[in-house]
Amino acid sequence: MSEAEDLYRQIADLAPSADPAGALSLGNAHWTELAARDPNPHDAETCRLLSLAAIEQDSPDFVTAEVWRTRALARFTLTGWHEGVAAVVMGRAFTALSLANDAYVQGKSLDVVRGSQAALDLLDELGLFLRAAPSGISVGPRSPSRSVLARFLHEKRGFLLLALGRLDEARESYEKAAVVAEGNPRGTVKVRLGRALVDYLAGGRSTALAETTAAVEKAVSLREEDLIEIGEHNIVVMKRGGSDLHPYEIL
Repeated sequence: MSEAEDLYRQIADLAPSADPAGALSLGNAHWTELAARDPNPHDAETCRLLSLAAIEQDSPDFVTAEVWRTRALARFTLTGWHEGVAAVVMGRAFTALSLANDAYVQGKSLDVVRGSQAALDLLDELGLFLRAAPSGISVGPRSPSRSVLARFLHEKRGFLLLALGRLDEARESYEKAAVVAEGNPRGTVKVRLGRALVDYLAGGRSTALAETTAAVEKAVSLREEDLIEIGEHNIVVMKRGGSDLHPYEIL
C-alpha cells in the first residue's frame, strides 16, 4: 500500500462526519509529504474529504475548506479524474446557497433556508460532465465515479429544488437519484431520506414519517452516523407536525 493510499484510508475513516477535527489534524500533519508527491487519485480524494470535514466541524471553517477544495481540484484535474473535478466544483452551488442565506444566520433548518436559483443554475451546468466518457478512476465506493457523480447531481438538485419550493421537480430529481444509487447502500438511504422530506412538505406526512423511520433503521445497520442523527431529529419533527426539518446535505 502506498503512502497516499494509506493516508486516504485513514482520512476516509474520519472525514467528513465521523471526526472532522481529527481528520483535519491528520491531514495537516501529513501535508508536507502530500504536497511533495506527484498528483495522484488517492491524494485528490483525501483533499476533497478534508474540504468537507472543514465545513462539518462544530465551528465550520470555510477558508480552510476552500484551501483543501483547491488542493483537491488541482489533483483531480491533473490526474484526469473529471468526475472528481465536478464533485469539487459542485461546492460552488452550495456557496451560492450560503450567500443567499447570509451564511445561514437564521439557521439551517428547512423552515428558514431560502432557495437560490443561482445555486441551481451552477449545479445544472455540471450535467455536462455526465456526457463525457467515464474516466474509470476510483479509489473506493464513495469516491466520485460516474454513477456516484450522477447520484450527487440528481440528489443535490432535488434538495435545491425543494428549497425553492418546486416540490414536483424535486421529487423527480430524487427519483432519478434513486435509480443511479442502486448498489450503493449509503446513497440509497440518503436519497430515500431526501425524498421523504419532499413527501412531508407536500402534505404526505404519514408516508414521510414511515419512510424516514425505515431509512434510519437501515442507516443504523450501515452505521451511517450522520444520517442517523439527522434522520432521528426529523422523525421527532414529523411526529409533532413541525417545520424545523434538517437537510441531509452539508450546508
